[in-house]
Amino acid sequence: VQKESLERLHEQNDTAVLNFLRQLQERARLLDFALADIQTLADAQVGAAARIVQQGAKALLQDYFDIRAIRNESEGTQITVPEDEASRAEIRLLQAQATESSGPQQGRLMHRGWRAESVRLPQSSGSQLPSARILAPAEIELN
Repeated sequence: VQKESLERLHEQNDTAVLNFLRQLQERARLLDFALADIQTLADAQVGAAARIVQQGAKALLQDYFDIRAIRNESEGTQITVPEDEASRAEIRLLQAQATESSGPQQGRLMHRGWRAESVRLPQSSGSQLPSARILAPAEIELN
């Protein structure tokens, strides 16, 4: 019974991920962009496509997540590296060179980081029909 419950949970997780990926394709054309050979496109074409992907992905992320920056300072700002364990879990130290320091460490903020404050993904039906794996159907324009 426990094995069946775990398998059902995995199927539901797979379906939820596939649903989210399907929506990224529908609203942001993410798969079209990520799987395209953009080496053959002009920079203007890549930029136009990237704008569509960014706008759709941003809207979708805002629908399902409350995402906040971990640090409020501007990137490039000199900051004191937090010493408490909870705050240290929110950062990754990038060392240009090893330093021997006895006091609080200083560093330059390279990226503010992101945290999901809340998640509102739709519940999955757990359907594992072959059609549940279709991320974007082929489109055919009739004559």
